[in-house]
Amino acid sequence: MGNPEFTEEYDDEHRLPLLPPGARKESHADSFFASHIEHQLFNGPMMNTAAELFDAGPVSGAADALDRLKKIQRMHSHLEGLTATLLADTVEQIGEGFSDTLAELRSDSPEEAREAERGAGYYRVDPGDEQMINSNFIAEAAIALRETPQMVSKRMFYAKGLRYVCKDTLMALVRWGDYLESRSLLGKKRPGSHSRTNRDHGAHPAARR
Repeated sequence: MGNPEFTEEYDDEHRLPLLPPGARKESHADSFFASHIEHQLFNGPMMNTAAELFDAGPVSGAADALDRLKKIQRMHSHLEGLTATLLADTVEQIGEGFSDTLAELRSDSPEEAREAERGAGYYRVDPGDEQMINSNFIAEAAIALRETPQMVSKRMFYAKGLRYVCKDTLMALVRWGDYLESRSLLGKKRPGSHSRTNRDHGAHPAARR
């Protein structure tokens, strides 16, 4: 008899068409200016929505409350997009940083680097392995998010899919208000004209809110 609490998990990031670690340019800003643009892009809409809620003052009635609930839902979308970006970018940058550190170690202290590599081979645990870095970061992120590692692992799967594959969906989450406004301005334009974004929306549950 099957366990009703058990559901087999088929989500694995190796099913995603990802470039190898270090080659995912989305997670590496190429200049100081570009990093600030990204900061504004991913954090600005959430700040504006929070300001709208704060500046609105006390709730004046049922219609006002419903309007604020819509804005709160928009905040959830902003947070989903920002969380996905932080998860995907951080684990990618940790991997790149480890590779840089190991390269410096090989140059400055070759004997120490060889000892570390021998230890990794003996114990069959490579601290620079992508899955090892991923697992370690998920464990730390689970504490920060107050979620189980299994929940954060699923978040990471979605995060990498959004950041590197379904980029239209990620932008729809981050800039949800602007996205809805642009859709309303299009009026009765054919649904097929948004085929890329519509396909992407199947990649993450929050995109259908």
